[in-house]
Amino acid sequence: MARYDVRSSADGYLYVEVQADILDQLNTRVVIPLMSLDVAPVPAGRLNPIIRVADVPLSLVTQYLAAVRASTLGPVVGSVAHEQDRISLALDMLLKGY
Repeated sequence: MARYDVRSSADGYLYVEVQADILDQLNTRVVIPLMSLDVAPVPAGRLNPIIRVADVPLSLVTQYLAAVRASTLGPVVGSVAHEQDRISLALDMLLKGY
């Protein structure tokens, strides 16, 4: 597990791990789904930045933040560590309102 890894899952979605690396011994992961623009909710500014994975634009649907069992996540398919500032801003918007 690494923060900002992109993981696949059985439901067909991709998820960004946002949990701190130091907590990798837990059997859960805090994740945010990445959804294609045609199925994602209408983006809400900083809450839903558009992030490219394998050159495909995807919406970070921060309001769907969830804890899931680590065993339900598939393999790592990429990393969005280069987007950590925008992801942190999205989490700030969700949790603090700014």
